[in-house]
Amino acid sequence: MRASDASQSHTTTASLSCPHTQTSPSTSRAEHPRTAWSSIARATYAQRTDHRASWRSTSAAEDPRTAARTEWGLTRTVLIACVLVAPAAHAAACCLSVSVVGTGRLTAWEAGAAGINSSFSRATGRWTSSGTWRSFEGTLLEDELRFEAWGIVRLADAWQLSARVPWVVGFRAAGDERSVGTGPGDVSAAIRWEAIPLGTYLHVPGFAFTLGVAGPTGRRPEQSTDALGASVTGRGVFAGSFGVTVEETWSPWFARLDAGVLVAAPFRRVDTGATQWLGPALQAALSGGREVWREKLVLALSVRAEHELAYSLDGVAMSGTAATTFGASASAAWKVNSHWTVTAAFTADAFGLNRETRLAGTLGVRHGFF
Repeated sequence: MRASDASQSHTTTASLSCPHTQTSPSTSRAEHPRTAWSSIARATYAQRTDHRASWRSTSAAEDPRTAARTEWGLTRTVLIACVLVAPAAHAAACCLSVSVVGTGRLTAWEAGAAGINSSFSRATGRWTSSGTWRSFEGTLLEDELRFEAWGIVRLADAWQLSARVPWVVGFRAAGDERSVGTGPGDVSAAIRWEAIPLGTYLHVPGFAFTLGVAGPTGRRPEQSTDALGASVTGRGVFAGSFGVTVEETWSPWFARLDAGVLVAAPFRRVDTGATQWLGPALQAALSGGREVWREKLVLALSVRAEHELAYSLDGVAMSGTAATTFGASASAAWKVNSHWTVTAAFTADAFGLNRETRLAGTLGVRHGFF
């Protein structure tokens, strides 16, 4: 059963718009419950206005008190309906995780969106392949400042195209040696297909599939121009990715599951001439959040895991090079107005194998176009 079908069951009381609800720009999609409510209200109101005009021409003059009582009864019914329906309508299921969790997407009424994120991260230690953690305190410094410009455009109702362009500044220190490096990160693009847009069917979560590609614009470790590796800005290889997102809302809560795989293309190392092939990476994240201030503030928590298989050199798998990361994040999105949103997040990569433990803070701004 579609959500729009459920809304139509209330057409007998939707003859006036609720004074405390705000309608968003019109859209043909059933993803936004408030839009469906407003469309039904306008259509039914027009029909009833014509009916009342015809009735008044024959009956109102005979008994004005009857007409007044009928008008008040209709208004009272509508006010009761507004109280009952508005909590479900204001939930705006399609909006809760638009910018507060992971890869962004568009709301039902947006034609596009763009934004800038800035983040600072610090490595606090490293997990070895044997599961031993070694602290960097007092011995090593590995900080990173990252800026990222991104944009999303709607190609069709169910299709969205996105792109990300990062710029990375690295800071490294070991003993008395210091190093700073900067350069572009790995530029990426992705196309998203919403097979079942969120809110289309009652009790059925939204499903979306994403196909992405990353370019070798970042600088790989063996391409570093300094001894400490501060100039490393990305993986520096062509890579393709495929992901699936499942999301459901229970106003004012939402939950989202993301899973995907990343496969890199082989490349020739500039230092040894060997052909290296990074292992495929499997990724998963579970997120949940709540709208704590109606149409203003959304808070979310996420846990995620990534496992990258061992890489190979000239076709030979290198044992002990598989890597695993477990992390968590807390994030918030503040809706300044209908176009602008400010985001913030704190991330901790705390456990793993062959990976650094890293703390990061992120601030961002988002502008939606419609």
